[in-house]
Parts: sequence; structure tokens; C-alpha cells
Amino acid sequence: IVAKSGEMKAGGNNLLEFNLRDGWRYEETGQHYTTNTDYTRMGFQEYRKTFDLSSFKLNKTEDSVFKDNYQMLSVRQLGSAIDSLEKTNKSYQTKTLSEIAPYLTFSRYLDTGWIESPPIQKPAKSMNALIPDSARSITLDRTISQINNIKSNIDVSAAGYELKRRELRLHLIEWHRKFTMSLACLVMFLIGAPLGSIIRKGGLGTPLVFAVAFFVVFFLLNNFGIKLVKENVLQPIPGMWLATFILTPVGLFLTYKAMRDSQLFNQEFYFRTLKKIAPLIARLKNRKQAPAIQ
Repeated sequence: IVAKSGEMKAGGNNLLEFNLRDGWRYEETGQHYTTNTDYTRMGFQEYRKTFDLSSFKLNKTEDSVFKDNYQMLSVRQLGSAIDSLEKTNKSYQTKTLSEIAPYLTFSRYLDTGWIESPPIQKPAKSMNALIPDSARSITLDRTISQINNIKSNIDVSAAGYELKRRELRLHLIEWHRKFTMSLACLVMFLIGAPLGSIIRKGGLGTPLVFAVAFFVVFFLLNNFGIKLVKENVLQPIPGMWLATFILTPVGLFLTYKAMRDSQLFNQEFYFRTLKKIAPLIARLKNRKQAPAIQ
């Protein structure tokens, strides 16, 4: 459809209307890319085209769908879920052993048959030397088959175990997050309040710059800790509490300096200190440059 002008407007019931003027409508029916097609061209002065937009409507998902998600659980619910996941992970070892036990029947004879058997005069050079030629091919095929079955069972158990371990880490992350985010407010207060007291000059800009810098440091440390826990590089406790462990001493140090009326961020204090040290540095340089007295 081609038109020289037109209007587009939203109609009722999720409809989109096009009111076109002075144009042509082209239509091709039948089998495409063949000669058995009908090509139709119709001109119009006014043409109205309506599109149904109901398929683009946002369908809100019910909240009950996410009620079992770890991010929606309370501390008590997370504790119950963590206990269940830990019990499930412990059962994987017993489950795996019970599944591969039928393929390892020779293990029950390790301490009996070899001890009771008479000693061999000449030790065999390899396992093939102990197997007759007629049974060697069958034994090899059965061995490969049993090894493949054991490997497939272990792979399935390992995949399920890793999935449950990741789910357990996500629950532990969310459990610790309930407390780390609450204590983060206190840590930021320990840093922000002393900064406003120590930095007396510069108006709002200087304290704001330091506050944003400390917040960025906290944000990066917190995200690094969460990522390391998800990738199973760190345990949940050191990973989730990484930012708190690092910034809490900084906040206590700033609080101590503020209570002692420290000049930690006073430029004049550093200038006066450098003026006192400058003569000592000059004397040391002069002594090094002076020629040694014979």
C-alpha cells in the first residue's frame, strides 16, 4: 500500500488505524515466484487500514509464580530451603555409589580370591597375559561397555550435584544479603558522618565527591564478592561480607579522627607540615653533596 498522505492514530480495543489518502494498493495472489499468479492494482482516494495490537499487550505474570524463588523468600524460609538443599547434596554420594555398584562386582572379591589363590611363579607382564586369546575380545568389549555406563551415570549425577550446589550458593547469597545490605547503611553512616565533620571547607562539593567515591568502592567490592561466590571461588561468608570487612575499619578510623578534631583533609595542615620538613630535607641533600673531608 502506497499513499501520498495519511494519518495514524490509536483506536479503541487495542487497535491501530491508518487513514490513507490518494494512493495505490498492490496485491499478488496465487503461487509466488511462478507464472500462475494474479497481480492486482487498485487506486483509492481514501483508504482505512486497521491493525490489531492485542498480541503486543503486556501480560502481567501472577506473583504466585515467583513465590518459591530464592529472592522472594524471607530469612526463615531461606534457612529451611538451605537445610533441604544441604541434605540433598549429601545424598548424591550415596546415590551415585548405589547406581554404579552393579558394574563394580569385582570389588567384592579383591580381598579373597587373590589371597587364597596359589602364588604365581612368573608374574604377568600385562592384564592381557592373564586372559585367554579366545575370551580377550569379549572381555575388552564388556569392559568398555561397563566403563561407558559408569561414566554416563557419574556424569548425570555430577551435573545434578553441580546444579544443586549452585542453587544452594544462590540461597546462601540471598540469606547473607538480608544482613549485609542492612549493615551497609551503618557502614556508610560511619564513613559519611565523619567526612562531613572533618572536611570543613569546600562546601557541598568536596564531601560529596568523597562520599560518591566510597559508595563506588562499596558497590564494586559487593559485586565482586557476589560474583566470586556464584563462581564458587569464595565461600558465602567472606564473599558476601567482603565490602563490610574492608570499609568498617575505614569508617571507625574516620570516626576516631572526627572525634579527635583531626585535620585529615585540611590542605593547610599538610602545607605547614611540608614547610617544617623542607629544611630537614635540604640539609640531608647538602650533606650528601658536600665533599668528604680528608
